[in-house]
Amino acid sequence: MEWVDRLRPRECLFRGLPNQEHSIEASAWRRLTNEQDSNNTDKLLEINKGLIRDARDRGHDKKNEQEFRDLEILAELQHFRASTFLVDFSYSAEVALWFACQQDFKNPPNSKQLSDGKVDIVFFDPDRIVEVTPKLLDEDISLFFEMDGDGEYPLYRWEPGELNTRIPAQHSVFLFGGTRIIKPDAECIIPAGNKRVILDSIEGFSRTNEATLFPDFDGFVYHRTQNRPYVPEGYESYRAAGYRASQRGDYEDAISHFDEAINLNSTEADVYCLRGEARYYLLQYQEAISDFNTAIKLKDDDLNYYRLRGYAKFALSQFNEAKDDLEKALELADQIEDTRLIHSIRSKLHQIDLQTTQGDLWTPERFKEWVPENIRERYDTRVGHEELYHLGAKLKSLIEEKEWELGCRFGISYFVFRFDNRPTFGVNLFSNPKLAIWGTEADESKFSELEYKPTYYPLHRQWVFPREATVEELRDILESIYDEVRAGQASFF
Repeated sequence: MEWVDRLRPRECLFRGLPNQEHSIEASAWRRLTNEQDSNNTDKLLEINKGLIRDARDRGHDKKNEQEFRDLEILAELQHFRASTFLVDFSYSAEVALWFACQQDFKNPPNSKQLSDGKVDIVFFDPDRIVEVTPKLLDEDISLFFEMDGDGEYPLYRWEPGELNTRIPAQHSVFLFGGTRIIKPDAECIIPAGNKRVILDSIEGFSRTNEATLFPDFDGFVYHRTQNRPYVPEGYESYRAAGYRASQRGDYEDAISHFDEAINLNSTEADVYCLRGEARYYLLQYQEAISDFNTAIKLKDDDLNYYRLRGYAKFALSQFNEAKDDLEKALELADQIEDTRLIHSIRSKLHQIDLQTTQGDLWTPERFKEWVPENIRERYDTRVGHEELYHLGAKLKSLIEEKEWELGCRFGISYFVFRFDNRPTFGVNLFSNPKLAIWGTEADESKFSELEYKPTYYPLHRQWVFPREATVEELRDILESIYDEVRAGQASFF
C-alpha cells in the first residue's frame, strides 16, 4: 500500500494475479489453442461475436426487461466465467492485493503449494486509453478491433456500472482491445510466504473478503467447486477468526478462537504467539509470556516471539530478562534488515536503560492510573491502550525530568500537555496513538532534520508524527517548543 501511495496522484487501474508468471491477457485468447491462431485478432473477434450471437439467440441478452448491448452481454457472460476479450481491473488496490494473495488454481502442480503473486498497475492515460462513452457502447464490437493511424490496437476502458452485484463490490473496470498482452506500467511482487498474513490483515481490517467480493449466488457456488480444495471448519478457520477478533480489539473472543485452533493443532508456533499477543493486550502478562515461551520452543528464530515476550516482561518490570529477549530480537531484525523493527526494539532497550538507572520514572501502569477513571475505559477499548500509556509515561517522565510547567487535559480523542491554557504537545488518538505537536504549517522547518517527519492536519492544527517516532528522538523539538511557548514566541496557539 505504501508502494501504491508513491504512485499517486496518477489514476491507477489495478489487477491482482495469484501467479507472478501470468501475463495480463483476456481469457478468450486461451481458447485459441491452434498455434497459428494464438495471436490472431480476427479469431478473437470471431469468438466474441459468436458469444454475443448465441446469447441473443437463446434469450440471454436481457435482464429485468432491459435489453443488453454487445459489451453488456460480454460483461454478463464473463460474470458467469465465459471467456471474453474483456480484462477485469479494479480501482481498489486492496481488492487487487486480495486477488494477488489467492492460491493459483489454474495449474494443478500449484494446487497445494502457493506461488508468488503480483499486483499490476496500468496508468490511465487518455492519449493511449480510450474511454468508452455511451455512444461507443452502442457500436458493434468490431470497432474495438480496428487499428489506429499508427498501426496499433488502442486500449479501451469501460466502467460497466451495476450490471450485477459483483461489479460495484470489486470496484470493477474493464480494459480491452485487439492487443493480446496488456503490459503493466508498474508491478509489485507478493511472495508466496507472505500471502496468508496479508490476507489476514486485509480481511481483519476491512470488509474485503470472499463474501463481500462475490456477494451473489454464483460467487458463493464458484468458491465451493471441485477445483477448490476443501478446508474443514478447523485450525485455519479458528485461527483466522481469532486474528480478525484481535484486529477489532475483541481480545477475549480472539483468545477463545485461538484456544480452539490450538486444540486442533498444537504444533503451530504462530497461533501461540497470536494468543500471547491478545493476552498481552488484556494485561495478562504472565499468561502471554507462557504462550511466547511455547512459540519459541516450536520455532526459535522468529524475532517477533522474542520481541513480544520482551515487551511482556518489561510490563512486569522484569527488566534484565526483557533486555535479553529484546537483544535477541534485535539480532534477528538486523539479519533481515528490518529498519522499522530495529528502530522500535532499540527504543524499548533505551527505555529499559532509563528504568534501570532512574527508578522514579513514570511507568505505563502508573500513567494509566493518572488518566481520569471516567474516560479510562474509552482509551482501553478505542485504541491500543498499551501504546497509549507508554507514550503518556514517556512524555510525563520527560516533563518531570525537564521540570517543565505543564498541565494535562484529557479528552475523548486525545490527551494534551498544556502551558497555561495553550496546547503544546500530546498524543493524537484519531488512528491509534501517535505523538502530536500543535502548530501551523509555518513550523515545518523545525522538523527538517528528523528521520520521521510529521504530517500537518490544519483542521486540528496538529503536526502528527508517524508511529515509529519516539519521545526520545523528539526531546530537542519538544524542549524548543516549550521554550517558545513559555517565552510567548510561539505563533501557533
